[in-house]
Amino acid sequence: MKKNKNQKGFTLIELLVSVSLFAIFVTIATGLFLSSIQGQRKVFSFQAVQDNSRYVTEFMAREMRMGKNFLVSGGNTLTFTNQKNETVIYCLVSNNIKRAVGAVCDANSSNLTSSEVVVVDKLEFLLSGGDVGDLKQPRITIVMKLHSSGTVSAVETSLNLQTTVSARKLES
Repeated sequence: MKKNKNQKGFTLIELLVSVSLFAIFVTIATGLFLSSIQGQRKVFSFQAVQDNSRYVTEFMAREMRMGKNFLVSGGNTLTFTNQKNETVIYCLVSNNIKRAVGAVCDANSSNLTSSEVVVVDKLEFLLSGGDVGDLKQPRITIVMKLHSSGTVSAVETSLNLQTTVSARKLES
């Protein structure tokens, strides 16, 4: 077989090498793409948990600042009188933070957390300076542990949160 100088083309080995290199680059690019999508899902999951916890914490703190007659029972239930002289109860029921006014805190109370987004594993209230006549500013420390709900374990995020709220009025 004579090779003509005008014939141009690739040999079988050249084709195999180029297809192999292309397959390696595609595999690397696909891995990077999938990794970035998983990272983005984890960020969205963390942001949802953080937004929910921020909303709940700020909601409770605003009402507690103007409250009085604080009482913690069972560690995860806080009862107090708000500025409208309503008895308000915050509690943990079925992994949701609930708020009840003038009644028992139960499954029928209003949800403060979104169960589709976040699961509350722990809610604890710690009261200091709440005794009548001790002339100390009432302070309520809120401890929460939350994690994202309905997500794959690879992108599930959790958040531990602790904040202290002081009432603006001294109880006498």
